Amino acid sequence: MIKYSCIYLHRKINLFRKISLHCFYNLINHFKQTRFLRSCHFHQMRAINFIAFEHKLDEKKQNQKSKANQSNA
Repeated sequence: MIKYSCIYLHRKINLFRKISLHCFYNLINHFKQTRFLRSCHFHQMRAINFIAFEHKLDEKKQNQKSKANQSNA
């Protein structure tokens, strides 16, 4: 398995915005469970958590937009 660095994950934030929140968290949890990620530095883990937080906000906005569109239809 290829071990991705946290920096690589951080750069791929645009990719994460295109996948569902469920898939995203599965991916993050998968990386957290590997020994590689457990040995990451604190600031790299903060980068991971920041991506997760941003993704959650995006997901909320998308849900609000779809609800607004449904009520307008």
